[in-house]
Amino acid sequence: MITLIGNSNTPVVSRKRLTEELQSISNSPQNKLYWEICLALAFNSSVPENEREEYFQQVIDNNSEGCKNLAENPKTPSHILEKLYEMGIKDKIARNPSTPSSILRILAQDRSFITRHKALQNPSITSDILVDLINSENPEYRPKIFAKVEYKSYDEWNELWFKYPSISSLDLYRILLPKAVEEENTKSHKFIVNNYSRIYQFKTYLANSGDKKYVISLARSSDTPIHILEKLIRDDDVDVRIALAKSNNRPLQILLALSKDSDTRVRRELLKYNQTTPVEILEILKSDESEEIRSFIANSHNTPLEILNYLSQDSSSEVKQNIADNPNTPVETLEHLWRKDKIFSQRNHNTPSHVVAEKIAITKDSKILRKILEGCLGSYPQIPASSLEKLASHQDDLVRSQVAARWGLRIFSAPTYKSN
Repeated sequence: MITLIGNSNTPVVSRKRLTEELQSISNSPQNKLYWEICLALAFNSSVPENEREEYFQQVIDNNSEGCKNLAENPKTPSHILEKLYEMGIKDKIARNPSTPSSILRILAQDRSFITRHKALQNPSITSDILVDLINSENPEYRPKIFAKVEYKSYDEWNELWFKYPSISSLDLYRILLPKAVEEENTKSHKFIVNNYSRIYQFKTYLANSGDKKYVISLARSSDTPIHILEKLIRDDDVDVRIALAKSNNRPLQILLALSKDSDTRVRRELLKYNQTTPVEILEILKSDESEEIRSFIANSHNTPLEILNYLSQDSSSEVKQNIADNPNTPVETLEHLWRKDKIFSQRNHNTPSHVVAEKIAITKDSKILRKILEGCLGSYPQIPASSLEKLASHQDDLVRSQVAARWGLRIFSAPTYKSN
């Protein structure tokens, strides 16, 4: 009977009679038979348009199952599908070939993977939607089948045409062409990477490629041409400039540029990895704003005396302490550091003995005294005996034992003479 009332060839009188009989049985809009009657009449083309719209609306207003049936029925008018979409019935609409392309475009980028998948499977999806999805910045929206297709695989091309019959051959070619170009570029790039050490021009290509891995490799290489090095010292990536600073045997103009780099890490690595840093570089960095940089120069055994003397006037106590610890620092400078700033080094064997004696005289902390005495045994052979005599009666046992060790060394090493 449902089939008869939905048949456009059923006489109007018979259709009305059958409808009344069925409605008498279905006494509630929520009843399945009720919405089946409404759908049969709504899809019957011989029913006046205004009546059909009423039947559609009755289903939408009263029955969720009927709405789902409407959503997946390819005969459902597009304006009804739009209403159902607004109600949140997405999955069934996504696979309905009658769904408007404007809605398909939205569903193809839905949060739900199932909804997106069904929209992509919809035979009515258009080429422009597919192209937009393939070029989407969000990889989740890109149809995965396109990622597997090789440019020269005709079987896979046919599979795409079969899967998306609405897409034109020209659009498909436009979609796949960038992939083919990318594959060829990847092969070319791989060839260049494997051969750049042997072919001069390839190094220039890699320097301009923006590939950080290979740009850093060029920065570290000892045979990178000067014009590439000059480009790398201006690279925005600090890791590239650090790699350049860590390399030895660079031309002076490159080192000078790196010594003026805005990043402290670059200047630090320049000093750390270039043990024989040219004087021109040290002259620039001796006034560096970074205390760490100035301390490094002050501690270096390769720093010229003029720069050591300059840094002994530094505002940083850490820099001056490194000057005091440096074995190349002149005695006059060590004494100046002690007189002016009370900076003393127990590791520097050049520290004058009278400075050591003065340090011992003003030191109350037993731990510091023991450290000084440890330094004395190894570093200060001319420590005044008067200082040791005073410490021989010190209250700290370890201090006295170290003094005893010192006196024992002197007695043992004293010369002896035979009488005639």
